[in-house]
Amino acid sequence: MALPTPADLRLLSGFASNTTLREAARRLGEDRSTLSRKVAALEERLGAAVFLRRGKQLVPTRFGTLLIEKASAVTQGLDEVSALVDAGSMKTLVIAASPLFAEQLLPAPLAALKTSMPELRVAIESSHDYRELFEERIDVAIRRGPLPDSDSLQSRRLGTTTMVVVASAKLARGLVDLEVTRLPFIRVGAGLEPVPIRLAGRRDVVAVAPVMAVDSQRAALELVTRGVGVARLNEFFVREALARGVLVELLPSARSTEGVHVVWARRRTPLPALRAFIRALFDHAPAEVFDP
Repeated sequence: MALPTPADLRLLSGFASNTTLREAARRLGEDRSTLSRKVAALEERLGAAVFLRRGKQLVPTRFGTLLIEKASAVTQGLDEVSALVDAGSMKTLVIAASPLFAEQLLPAPLAALKTSMPELRVAIESSHDYRELFEERIDVAIRRGPLPDSDSLQSRRLGTTTMVVVASAKLARGLVDLEVTRLPFIRVGAGLEPVPIRLAGRRDVVAVAPVMAVDSQRAALELVTRGVGVARLNEFFVREALARGVLVELLPSARSTEGVHVVWARRRTPLPALRAFIRALFDHAPAEVFDP
C-alpha cells in the first residue's frame, strides 16, 4: 500500500460534493476515460476500492467518501499556502500619503512606474503617522513638516509648501488677530491635537484647541467654505478660492513654510520597486504643488 501523492489528493478532490465522473473530469481538465484510468491506478496503489462502478458512473465507497473529504481539505490548504507564497513573492509597494498628496502627487509618478514595471502591485494608504514606517507596514511615505529623529528612517526632500489659515469672508469679517484664535478651528489629521499658530509680534506659538478633526484637506475646505470654521491648509490647494474671494487668508503672520519629504525605512538593500518609485516621484511630481 502506498500513500496518496499531492497529485492523487488533487484528483480525489475533483470528486468533492458528490460530483459525477463527467463533472470531475471537467473540473480537473481531463477527459472521462483518462480520469477513469487514473482512478483505477490510484485504487491499485492504495490497495482499496475508492469507487463502485455503476455503468459509466463512479460512486464513492464509504472509504472513498472519507478519503475525498480529507483530500479536499488538504488540497484547499495547499492552494491557500500557494496563494500566500505567491502574494509574498510578488512585487508589492505600499505607499502612505495624506489624501491630498495622494491625489496631487501620485498619479503621474505611478503611471510612469507602471509603464516600466507593469507587474508591480501598488497599495496606497491614507496615513499621517510614522508608526507604520517604523513597523515596516508600509514601504514609503510622503510627509509634510518636521521629520522625527531616527536612525531607522531615510528621507529626501521633494520641495517646500506654504501653509495658510483660511476662513470664509463672512466668518472673518471685522476680526483682529487675537480674536482669530477664538474661532472654531478645524484640524486636518487624526485626533484633536492643538493647532500651532504664530501671531504677529509674538515669538512663541499659540496652541489653538480645534473643535473638529478631519482626515482630508478637501473635507476641511468644504467645511471652511460653508462657514463652519477656519483651517490651516496648503496654499496651493486654496489659491483659486482665495483669488475668487470665496476664502480669505487670516493671520498672514502665521504663514509657514514646511518641507515635503519622501520617507522610507532604512534597509541595507532597498526594494527595486521602492527605488523606481522614488525616482519616478522626483521626475514626475507636479511643480505647482510646491513653492517656487
